Amino acid sequence: MKGKRSLFFVREFLLKWYDYGISLNCFHISNQVSFQQTDYEFPNTTANKFFLIVNCGIDVAILPSILSQEKFLFNKGYTKIIGLRDMYSKNYKKVVKNRTVK
Repeated sequence: MKGKRSLFFVREFLLKWYDYGISLNCFHISNQVSFQQTDYEFPNTTANKFFLIVNCGIDVAILPSILSQEKFLFNKGYTKIIGLRDMYSKNYKKVVKNRTVK
């Protein structure tokens, strides 16, 4: 799964930021529309914030995938939806010639 480190980082950041008082599910998008659950969920039945982290290795697929299911996801009780995408994709490299961080 591409982007596993990003998913781990965001997951751990949120858990520590909210002092483990949240519940979260983590999904991976494999074919631009199909959400597949990962093993990194953090269920918390007493939480009042319910996060969904969606990881996508394809940079352009994440936003349309989430938007197509936005109402469904909010109706399922998610209060926040976070999409992770591959920043250094082929499209990014075509547009940004100098990728030096200063």
